[in-house]
Amino acid sequence: MPEEETRLFFRNDSLTLKEKAGFLRGSQKKMYKKLLIGYLIIRREHFRGQNIFNMMKINELMKLLKPITAACLMSILIFIVMATEALTYVQADLEKLFSRNECVSCDLKHAELKEAKLRGAVLRGVILFKANLEGSDLKGADLENAYLIGANLKNADLEGAYLKRANFKEANLREANLRRAELYGAKFKGADLHGAYLQGAYLRGAYLYRANLKGANLSKADLRGADFYWANLEGADLRGADLKGANLYGANLKKADLRKANLEKAVLENAKFEGANLEDAFLKGTILDKIKY
Repeated sequence: MPEEETRLFFRNDSLTLKEKAGFLRGSQKKMYKKLLIGYLIIRREHFRGQNIFNMMKINELMKLLKPITAACLMSILIFIVMATEALTYVQADLEKLFSRNECVSCDLKHAELKEAKLRGAVLRGVILFKANLEGSDLKGADLENAYLIGANLKNADLEGAYLKRANFKEANLREANLRRAELYGAKFKGADLHGAYLQGAYLRGAYLYRANLKGANLSKADLRGADFYWANLEGADLRGADLKGANLYGANLKKADLRKANLEKAVLENAKFEGANLEDAFLKGTILDKIKY
């Protein structure tokens, strides 16, 4: 029959509101709302002052939820559960750290560890994504392969710490103490090391792309093969530092102190040396194309 519309089923009466797809009974909606609110209340401490309750009151949240279908409400609940679990630390791991001073490969992202006493702690492979470690004592700690992206380590004491291949991408290390730290192959892409203390540190093969090392002390540091591509080293103390084979392409070395530094075979193309002190610096085989001084 060409004039007839083909359907899988026929129904003359329209669906009632509570029967429509995505809708459930009022009691079921209330149950989902309670689950959502209850979960947010339980998890609020993990937001460390950034929780949803600072943005809206419970009553306001309830008003927002009123017109939402049960299906949408359940989706929101599932999303929030997954998101908060993924973005917060594991409480058991935090307790383990404080009780044993050890937590290998633990999940401590977003953890509040300001001024924590963790001297000599064993934290190999730990996840400290955006954790707050400001002013913490990590002297001599083992953080090999640690994940510290976006972490706050301002004024932290990491002297003599073992940080081989640790990832400090975009971390705040302003005025941090990294004297004699083992930082072989560590990654500091976009990290802020303004005024950091790195005397005698071992940074061979470290990656410091666009890192801010303004005013940092790197005297007698081992920087062989380190990558300072477009890094800011303005006013940095590099006296006696070993920069053999280092990549300083486009780096800002204005007013830097490079007395007796070893720059053998280093790449200095497009680097800025205005006001820098290169007295007794070793420049054999150094690539000096287009440098500004």
